[in-house]
Amino acid sequence: MNLVIINKNNKFYLPLLVSVPVVNSIWNSRGNLFRFLFSNQMCDAFGAFPRVSRQNAAIKSWPAIEWTPQYVCNMLPREVSIRKCVSSVTKSTYERDCEHCTVSGFDLLDEIKRLETRSSGSSPWLYLDYKYLRDWLPESHLDDLVWENLGLRGCDDKETKMNNTAFWLGTKGANTPCHYDCYGFNVIVQLYGRKRWTLFPTSESRNMYPTRVPFEESTVYSQVNFPDPCLKCYPMLQGTHCATVTLEPGDVLYLPNHWWHFVENLETSMSLNIWCNLPSDKEDQTKELIVRNLVGQLYRENAPESFLSPSELADFSKLSPVAEQRLAEFLPMLGHTNELGPLMPNPHAGLMKEMSKEPKNWRLVETSPYSLDQGASCSHDKLLANIPISEQLRRAALMPSSIDAIYESLRSSACNK
Repeated sequence: MNLVIINKNNKFYLPLLVSVPVVNSIWNSRGNLFRFLFSNQMCDAFGAFPRVSRQNAAIKSWPAIEWTPQYVCNMLPREVSIRKCVSSVTKSTYERDCEHCTVSGFDLLDEIKRLETRSSGSSPWLYLDYKYLRDWLPESHLDDLVWENLGLRGCDDKETKMNNTAFWLGTKGANTPCHYDCYGFNVIVQLYGRKRWTLFPTSESRNMYPTRVPFEESTVYSQVNFPDPCLKCYPMLQGTHCATVTLEPGDVLYLPNHWWHFVENLETSMSLNIWCNLPSDKEDQTKELIVRNLVGQLYRENAPESFLSPSELADFSKLSPVAEQRLAEFLPMLGHTNELGPLMPNPHAGLMKEMSKEPKNWRLVETSPYSLDQGASCSHDKLLANIPISEQLRRAALMPSSIDAIYESLRSSACNK
């Protein structure tokens, strides 16, 4: 598939997935094309591609780039929650499959050192993951990171930085199951160690076997077990386009909206990321409210905990009433989409403009067709046989394609009123 860009009487074709060497030649010979691509009109189109900036100059000025696991553990509060796990070769390792425990920063550092000295193979890993700055970082250290240096306008006020920036510290093997985030776009800064990102474009969503089970707010998981998928169970995965990038300290990754990603630590690793709003988030938020309504209705009684992420268990009893109220507020606006206008300030446009100043420093992530042997051995028929028909129907009702159909039906009804 190609992205077609029309500029007056000229027509350019840019491959949807372009390797780094090709980008270098285009920059050298067609600077005008890229200046046009980075103009305001093309920000959204060009922002559809993941980009990596190696040894980003703005990040080198961050005090946070000097953080180490020992330094961070000394800043942590008296108790923090972590998860420990041994990755499975037969299924994805979700939060519910891990041991959750509370430790002090001192004990966490000791545990990291202990795991670093163990041999590889089936060694367990630990993850202090998805920790918003508000939950642990002293306010005196807020200036250790400056998002506006990357063009992310409006992301450095105290409230936004504390509530939208997440911290990740994990040992070798710690990973996040393959998924995409429903809202906004993502900017990741690698502070320490190496972390590998495996990315699939949103156009490959059908081939990723999406599921909302286990249910987690604004997260669509893939049923495929990475990094050891079974092609017998998931044959459509073979030949999908995939990009792989390994981040090292000082690197920055821009991840567009709805791109799938499987993330794995190659060694003890620390990173920060921030989720930023997009105008399209209003539509995605409405769809998410539909999902939460369905979850509340389907699992209100005798809810199997296996269908919920641990982070959702505490709020499960409130899912349906709260979601019903919020959805009722959104529905009248579905027929008047102009009322869901852009959010200001616009960090996405700011980031795109910052990229345009030195485009050679923001490389397209190299891509190639996804290819592998048969991988793990498992029986998809046997897996399905263990799931009651009633639960299979519930899973089908929560499929992203089902939610899209419900949303369009609601939107059509609202437009006809």
